[in-house]
Amino acid sequence: MPTNRNYFINSSQSVVDESLAGYTLSQPLLFLVQKERIVLRKDFESVKSKGQVTILSGGGSGHEPSHAGYVGRGMLTAAVCGDIFASPPVGHILTALRLIGSAAGTVVIVKNYTGDRLNFGLAIDQFRAETNGAVKVEMVLVEDDWATRNSPVGARGLCGTVLFHKILGAMAEEGQSLQAIIDIASTLRPSTLAAALGHATIPSTASQDSPAASSSEPRSDPGESFTSNTYEIGLGIHNEPGIEQRTFEPVKQIVSTVLGNLLPQNPDRCVPADGTIVVVNNLGGLTSFEVNIVTKEVVAWFQAEKLTVSCIITGTLMSSIDMPGFSITVLRATTDTLRRLNTATECKCWPGVLSVNPNCNFNMTPRHDSESTTKAPDSEAHLTDCQAKLFRSAFIQACRAVSAAEAELNYLDSVAGDGDCGTTMAELAGKTLEIAEETTDFSAPRTIFLNLSNVAAEIGGTTGALYGILFSAFANGLSAQDVRNPRVWLDAFSGALEKFVRYSRARPGDRSMLDALTAISYGLCSLGSLGSFGSLSEIGDLVAIAEVLTKTAKSCRVAAETTRVMTAVVGRASYSKDRKDLRKVPDAGAVAVSVWFTALAEVLQAAAAVPGSDVPR
Repeated sequence: MPTNRNYFINSSQSVVDESLAGYTLSQPLLFLVQKERIVLRKDFESVKSKGQVTILSGGGSGHEPSHAGYVGRGMLTAAVCGDIFASPPVGHILTALRLIGSAAGTVVIVKNYTGDRLNFGLAIDQFRAETNGAVKVEMVLVEDDWATRNSPVGARGLCGTVLFHKILGAMAEEGQSLQAIIDIASTLRPSTLAAALGHATIPSTASQDSPAASSSEPRSDPGESFTSNTYEIGLGIHNEPGIEQRTFEPVKQIVSTVLGNLLPQNPDRCVPADGTIVVVNNLGGLTSFEVNIVTKEVVAWFQAEKLTVSCIITGTLMSSIDMPGFSITVLRATTDTLRRLNTATECKCWPGVLSVNPNCNFNMTPRHDSESTTKAPDSEAHLTDCQAKLFRSAFIQACRAVSAAEAELNYLDSVAGDGDCGTTMAELAGKTLEIAEETTDFSAPRTIFLNLSNVAAEIGGTTGALYGILFSAFANGLSAQDVRNPRVWLDAFSGALEKFVRYSRARPGDRSMLDALTAISYGLCSLGSLGSFGSLSEIGDLVAIAEVLTKTAKSCRVAAETTRVMTAVVGRASYSKDRKDLRKVPDAGAVAVSVWFTALAEVLQAAAAVPGSDVPR
């Protein structure tokens, strides 16, 4: 497997948009909402008017034909696509819900990844709030990866997700109720395990956009390098490392290893007496020869074990760009499940369901613009002029510090993830700085944080969703409160952390940005004894507050540094926790928190050091 390659594309920056445009051009029953990257059934309004439940799914691109390829009658009503290997932004998902939200209810099928769980979860919450609960929306979380079955945040979502698309989509087409669909979804327990010869490669800006470039480079190697005589079991579809590297052997033995793990150890999920549904999925880089041979060996294994294959589905259902590997998914067969898998669909990418042939020799939209910046209502509590100036100055300096730390954060993230934490944080900082340029009046903090939440929600990926949740929850905590009272800010911050924990499933000590945020929460507790912020212009109050923030910033930096000795439990780092070099660096997200908090503490410290001076700009 080569470590780099070229792609037949125009630009790495436009690859997702151009791919979606090309796909929908060839599908007359679909249309594309370009800005939000939403693929829709053209008859979605008719679906809603008939009182049918609508089905939404989506996630990062790079897994084609998932998920846009499964939009159509009998499967999905719509799909939302993010950047390569990155969850779509909350705002895009929210637009899709606004378009297809049905009076009969809407089901949202989500692969269990932190970014997808956070972004889709937040979008659902916002949509429920918008509609006052008039449109029922239920999330179905798919957790079918056998390799991560014991993860504290649940198994990853893999190719089993496509079975949910087909089965639940068929039920919606039948006119089944939302509750009936959710009930069936809770009984579906597919299990998936992958084997691969190497990682997926991702188009890079340098290779595709520069005339002098000759090849594209993959993202940072997520685990030990492959050699010509090894393969790996249990890789994730974002290059997450698997559970074991083995010496290469004939595919018959590789298939036996995969199925030997999947079936005997999961009898309640996968080996019913009445048969098993089997999916052989090309992860993107295999030839048809290889897929056919894998299929042959899968059926042969079942026959040797005297187990029944009720039906077999083969093809590229959920890829990882060009990963040279395959995954096998098994699911308990029932009469209704088999019938729904065989129900007709207009989706051209659904490969169809086949029975094993006993006679063969092997037995076998409309666009929705984002809302403009929210304006503070007259009734909102306000800071004094001095407080507002300090707030704006600290805000600006924090954003500048984050932008300056982009390269460092990317390096730290490359050890455990995909190496884009710094880029994402810099993008967030840049967009939030625009707020300071548009809004020089920072006297209404609740409105400022609501606008920050909207900006973060548009970033996409895990980072955008996490900060969106923090900002949104913090703004809600400041609602109708005396924002000059430090206790209000402390309570709002505590509430924001509770919301963060709810959606991220992180806990202190899990090696995440929560460790640094928790240090801030503890450090700021002493602010509650300082009384009102009302006299912040007085140097005594400013010095006291600056001292608290300076000490807290130091604790935050220590907490971020301490993450290097922690075992990663959440996020993509949790899939790389056994890497020897992971403990050489702290968590990128925690370091990012320490960067912006230290910057805002320094603004207060500088203002307190020079009485009567202008607030730093």
